[in-house]
Amino acid sequence: MSKNRVAELKNLRHGKVEEAQKALEGGDNAAYEAAMAEVKKYNGEIEAVENLLAEQGRFDDGDGRMAGLNAGISQKKEERRAANEKETVLASSEYRNAFIKALENKIDFVDGNKRITEETAVLYNALSGIVEEDGGYLVPVDVSNRIIELKRAFTNLEQFVNVENTNVPTGTRVFEKGKAKNVFMTVAESEAIGEIESPKFRQIRYAVDKYGGHMRVPNELLNDNAANLMEYIARWIARYDINTNNKEIKKKLDTLTAKPLVNINDLKQVFNVELDPDISINSIVLTNQSGYNYLDQLEDAMGRGLLQPDLTSKTGNLALGRRVIMLSNNVLPDTNGKAPLYIGWFEEFLTKFNRMGYEMAMTNVGAGAFLTWTTVFRALSRFDYQIFDDEAVVKREVTL
Repeated sequence: MSKNRVAELKNLRHGKVEEAQKALEGGDNAAYEAAMAEVKKYNGEIEAVENLLAEQGRFDDGDGRMAGLNAGISQKKEERRAANEKETVLASSEYRNAFIKALENKIDFVDGNKRITEETAVLYNALSGIVEEDGGYLVPVDVSNRIIELKRAFTNLEQFVNVENTNVPTGTRVFEKGKAKNVFMTVAESEAIGEIESPKFRQIRYAVDKYGGHMRVPNELLNDNAANLMEYIARWIARYDINTNNKEIKKKLDTLTAKPLVNINDLKQVFNVELDPDISINSIVLTNQSGYNYLDQLEDAMGRGLLQPDLTSKTGNLALGRRVIMLSNNVLPDTNGKAPLYIGWFEEFLTKFNRMGYEMAMTNVGAGAFLTWTTVFRALSRFDYQIFDDEAVVKREVTL
């Protein structure tokens, strides 16, 4: 018996594993079971040959060389056993079904914190003996990570405003109407102290709306390649969520009255005079590609460009010490040959009342899915945007 026989058996086994995978993807359970039976048979033959080689090497040489060879073969055999188990799990229908079930029940893998429902706990525990520290094979970590990255890949205006989570659908907030500007009066001896102005307040009401949608996916697609399709669906729905938030934020920004901005002095006027000093020091400039390009070509009397590198950030530039954020023209489009610039402290300007975070659920039974053999995905979000301080942001336009 030689190592060539081991290599031959391993090649045969690999072919059967690929055959099982193709049968599973094609929905041919009989062919899948037959191929997996062959895989198990080759596993036994490979183990038997390796055990024989190891025993032969244990006593064939008194100088210890063969003993070392035996130890090395044993270690490699254990590594191959673990790899074979992983390959078997990945090729199984149980793996595919458990992955779909995990998404249906919103199993969350975040920072190693696994929340598992009773319906999937038994299968997960059965597989946990061969999982790795990166989260295991049941729910691939790259899917979870990629969803988060997709949310960041698109410019979400929500990151610039204040977000307040709420447990009720409606509510109010009370704000003062400006600061006290008057002073105390002088009071002569024995003279009555004069009355000063009382503070005035304003009330802001919010009422969350529900936003959502659904899409129907044929189960044939899910059976062919569930993991890849899940990544695509996650990316698609993430775009809807971001676009919806951007649309609602832009509605509030469009309530501002636009004024023209021509040169650097106009921008200085905004920072030095029009915005309160506390607002100005925390301001950013939010514009689109056209507006950014316009600012990038402005120079002072000494020929120095308006935009300067931001040393505190790997990317981005500063305009008079304030961050300049460039958005896509698709997010902030030009209007009548003019590009928008929003300047100010957006967290003070706008608050999002977040009743329910972005949620995605799925079913293959309800919503007509059972009769059409489809899986229905539903995405929901409940929120409301309200302007708190309409003097915290100003709108400017540049003519292109």
